[in-house]
Amino acid sequence: MKRLLPILILAILVVVSAIADSVTLAWDRAASHTNLNAFLLKYGQQSGNWTNVTTVPTNLTTVTISNLRKGQNYRFIVTARNVANLESDPSNELSYTVPNDVIEPPNTNAPGPPTLFRELP
Repeated sequence: MKRLLPILILAILVVVSAIADSVTLAWDRAASHTNLNAFLLKYGQQSGNWTNVTTVPTNLTTVTISNLRKGQNYRFIVTARNVANLESDPSNELSYTVPNDVIEPPNTNAPGPPTLFRELP
């Protein structure tokens, strides 16, 4: 994999929110990041083994990853790819474990007022 010039190193990757089997991640885009083609959010269950890649348009700096498995730990990085198809160095590596006891959001399509809480088994 070819690398971009050091001016395109990404800022810190952070978790913005986590609901059920989904996590939303965000990063900064520096003003010096020009001629970008896409951001690549890479993740997997082992550091350096990026089994999944999500391409994110350059006008966005957040992405939600869904269908994560309960109780599993995932590791994430983001890189930038320019129009010449050169890729930047990765951001920091972020680790996130999906909770085993996930409380689903209320069903807003149910008749009557929405339920804000439900009893756990």
